[in-house]
Parts: sequence; structure tokens; C-alpha cells
Amino acid sequence: MSILFLGPLPPPVHGFSAINAAMLARLEQAGPVTVFNRALPAQATGARATRKAGRALGHWLGLLGGFIAAASRRPTSVYAGFSGGKGQLLDLPFFVVARLLGIPTYVHHHSFAYLNQPSRLTGACMKVLSRARHIALCPEMAKAIGATYGIPQAQLIVLSNAAFLPAMSPPETTPEYHPARQAIKVGFLSNITAEKGIFEFFAVLRRAAEAGLAHEAEIAGPVDPGILDRFQAELAALPQARHLGPLYGADKQRFFQRIDLLLFPTRYANEAEPVTLHEALQAGATVVAAHRGCIGGMLPDHCGSAQPAEAFESQAIQTLQELTSLDPARRLAKRAAIQQHYQTTAERSERTLRQLVQDISHPSTSSP
Repeated sequence: MSILFLGPLPPPVHGFSAINAAMLARLEQAGPVTVFNRALPAQATGARATRKAGRALGHWLGLLGGFIAAASRRPTSVYAGFSGGKGQLLDLPFFVVARLLGIPTYVHHHSFAYLNQPSRLTGACMKVLSRARHIALCPEMAKAIGATYGIPQAQLIVLSNAAFLPAMSPPETTPEYHPARQAIKVGFLSNITAEKGIFEFFAVLRRAAEAGLAHEAEIAGPVDPGILDRFQAELAALPQARHLGPLYGADKQRFFQRIDLLLFPTRYANEAEPVTLHEALQAGATVVAAHRGCIGGMLPDHCGSAQPAEAFESQAIQTLQELTSLDPARRLAKRAAIQQHYQTTAERSERTLRQLVQDISHPSTSSP
């Protein structure tokens, strides 16, 4: 048994490469894996950019040659993380090799970019991958892949990113969450950019203050230098808000454990299934998010809501009012119900992942 793995791995660390790394770890538990890391070098300019482009081309040609050699030895299967944009042009020759040699192929989708705006390049990839198994993040993504590119539903597998989220550490001796406090704690965690909705978040805080709603706000993440001046000016006008900077590991877990409400007003058109929302639900925080990609299906009514952009601010204020009205016991009960929902999702996703790894490592003779 041998598996060929194709996709970008950290560094750099981003959602796509992180899930690729997590999937690789699971596949390696099942048996030997040959890795073809398609991570591109960091961008550069001038002569340095020319040299880097030459090295990148050489690296890609070396990968393709190694892949052809490995594929000719009849591996068990190919697993590929599917690029969201022009990276598909680099992936396509690998897919052609796998198709010509009849190797069972599993393609993991992570982006709505080519679903929101169908492209000829993606269409070409999908024709080559017409017999592959396609892994989608949610039922909405699976339906869109089928409708847009003609992939039969029988070849689609739904696997939530919740399958890859590590278990949350138990609270420390002094719990982070204090339900008896009057002020609701509102959180924002993301790369802090205009596209991720930081100024919509500030607008909610201003409206909450005008309405006399007791609240505190914590903002986590690195700030885009292009908006730094505006960010600092608006933050300074909101004395109840503070910026914590980037958070990782246990610090990030504690952030989610102490907030009541996560706001996720993203304007990023190709948002898929943000791990940040899973992390908030895992800790029991209520979530109000923009309705994009898979987000609507992540948030049943008792966990929060997904809203179109024009309704986001009003819904955030309404949810803040509802949380303020809860006594400590009901706040704790609400957190417990949200955590139970997340746990159910994670367990279901883990079962799907185990079966998927089994299928990839031991595909049946009838696999496409």
C-alpha cells in the first residue's frame, strides 16, 4: 500500500495548508505516504522575483517528474488538496497523470472561489477528475460542486473541518468564563482586515453603547498595516474594547472560553468553513456571522445565526440583548447546549474521516 499526497504544506501557515498537514498526519497513520509539497515560495520583486520564479519552476518540474515516477509504480491512491485559484494550473498535470494511469484519486475542496465564479480552468480540472471522489466541507459545497461541474452526488463526500480540530483543554483552576458578570463579553478573532469585517464589528460596538447595553470587547489577531491608522482611531474611541494582538494555542483557547459572543462579519466573498467558528462553538460561545459559504449550516438557532450583510448589525444587537437578559444559570445552560452541538458535529466528522482514510488507503476495485 502507498498513497501519493499532493498539496501545499506549511510554511506558510494558513487554513488550506493547515488542513493539508492534518490530513497528511492521518494518512501517515494508515501507511506509507509519498509527499509532493506544492507550497509556493514567498513573493518577491525585481531580480529577486525572477530568481525565485526560476527556482519555483524548477521545483514544480521536479515534483511533477517525481510524481510521474511514483505514479508509474502503481500506488494505492492519490490524495490532493484542490487549489482555489490559479494554483489549479499547476495541479492539472498531476491530475492528468493520475487519470491516465487509472489511479483512484481523492480531491479535497477548500474554497468557494470557483463555485461563486465558475472558471474554465476549474472546468478543465473537473473533466479530468470526473471519476475522482470529491471531498466537500459541507452539504452546501457538495451540492454546488455537483450543480456547477456535473460531479455525481455518489462521488461526493462531506467532511467538516471539525474533524481536524484538537480537543479543547479543560479550563484552568480559575475558570475563564464568569456568567455572573453583568457585561456581555464580545469577541472578534481573525486577521484584522477590512475584508474580514473589523469595521462592521466596531459599528456593532458603537450601536451597543448607544443602546446602553453593558458589554466588553476583545479583539485578537494581527492588524493589516493598510488599515492600521483607522483601526487605532476607531479602537481608541471605544473604551470598552481592547486589542490583544495575535493569539495562539492555549491563549486562543482561553479567549474563546471567556467570551459570550463571537462576531464574524466577514465580507470575504469566498469564505468557506472558518475554523474560528468551530473553535468558538467548541468553547460554548454564541456566534453571529455573515452568511457565506458553509457558515449557514454551522449555526443552528440555539448556537447563533448567519445573516446577510445588511442584517448583520441588527442581528448582532438583538443577540447581545438576548444574552444580557439571561441569568447566570441560563447562560451556563446555553453554553453547554452549544458545546454539545459542537461535540456531536465533531464526533460525526471524526467517523467520516476514519472511513475516508480507510477508503483512501484501501480503495475498492469499484472506486472511480
